[in-house]
Amino acid sequence: MRKNPRWLILLLFTLLLAACSGLPAAAPAPAEEAALPTTTPEPVTDTPVPTETPLPPPTVTPFPSVTPEGGVAEETGEAAEEASEGSDPADAAEEPAAPVHGIPADVPLGQRLYLADFTTGSWPTLEEDNVLIDLLFGGYLFEVSAGGDAWMNAGIEMADYYTQVEVDVQRCPQDAKYGMRFRMVDSLNYYVFVIWCNDTFSIGSELGGDGKHGTILSRTELPASLSGKTESKRTIGILAQGSDFTVYLDGTPAHSFSDSAHLSGDLAIWTHAADSVLRVVYDNLEVYELK
Repeated sequence: MRKNPRWLILLLFTLLLAACSGLPAAAPAPAEEAALPTTTPEPVTDTPVPTETPLPPPTVTPFPSVTPEGGVAEETGEAAEEASEGSDPADAAEEPAAPVHGIPADVPLGQRLYLADFTTGSWPTLEEDNVLIDLLFGGYLFEVSAGGDAWMNAGIEMADYYTQVEVDVQRCPQDAKYGMRFRMVDSLNYYVFVIWCNDTFSIGSELGGDGKHGTILSRTELPASLSGKTESKRTIGILAQGSDFTVYLDGTPAHSFSDSAHLSGDLAIWTHAADSVLRVVYDNLEVYELK
């Protein structure tokens, strides 16, 4: 019996399809490698340096003019003109500046011309074997020993005035002395008011050196009210009017005299030691004109 060829072809086609469906799926074509994400570098941040803001200069109040050695001549020259701008004319009639301390009642006091409190100015310092001069906490230290002699002038040329200076006497051995030179023409011509460390005082006059010493008052005991204060705070005062003079200690007149050897000159604070250390601190050097 002949077999139908169509049936055979259909059977073979069916078997072929069944065989093809069991084969593993073909691997897909390799895709292009995925591109890695582009890394954006983090920005470099500089630490900012703060910019300094310029500060305005401080407002400077004009200070009274300063004498060569650092005292203050009050209300003179340009400083006085600047200080007077915008002021009430009635202010000119005010009383002079109040004294720092202890002006004697019998002094015909006028305007204060000069003040050195040793916190400003150009007072020099010095350190040698037997002399130390230094600015110390608003005072002017003199420490001398072994025959040391030290003085410092204020740079004032005057004839008639009242002057005083405060002295903190911290160590005062026998035969040491301190005080003030006045009407000082130069280092060889002046008057000197001397306070000794044994409750005596004297007044001298230098007349050009070469042993020309003038003794106006030899060593004299201090009044009882002023003695016994060898190491304490004291005030030295000098009144000069023409050829007449009065020296004061702690506001009390110590001696008056007349002399015409020196008609005008400078002021100086002064110390002298013998064998042991003398230590004093000067403060508030004032000068007043007289009425």
